This record gives sequence, C-alpha cells and structure tokens, in this order.
Amino acid sequence: MTVVDFFNVSPNKKYVLNISVVLDNNTSYPIHATRIFIPADQILFPDKNGKATGNFDFNLTIE
Repeated sequence: MTVVDFFNVSPNKKYVLNISVVLDNNTSYPIHATRIFIPADQILFPDKNGKATGNFDFNLTIE
C-alpha cells in the first residue's frame, strides 16, 4: 500500500494521479495513471485549499 499526501487541493474536484518511474540515468517513464475524486469531508483544512491523504494499492511489475 502507498500513502500519498495531496496539498493545495480543492474539495469536490476530480484529479489525475500520475505515477512515473525515474531511472538511475534520470530518464522518466509514466507507468500508471488513475482518476481520483476528493470529497469535501476528506479535506483537512476546509476553509481554503487544504491537504488530503489517499491510500492506494498498486501491483506493478517493473523489469
């Protein structure tokens, strides 16, 4: 399981989480993307753009 913190997010808005692999030579390859929705009750600082935490499970095989 991976825990991701999101900062400066707006409530009730859709976002795209992109995952990339960065190799030793600093080459970056996108390997996964998923849409997420952050409801207002998950925002830690609701009076303005705040922070939310998401838990994700990924099964990725990198060869």
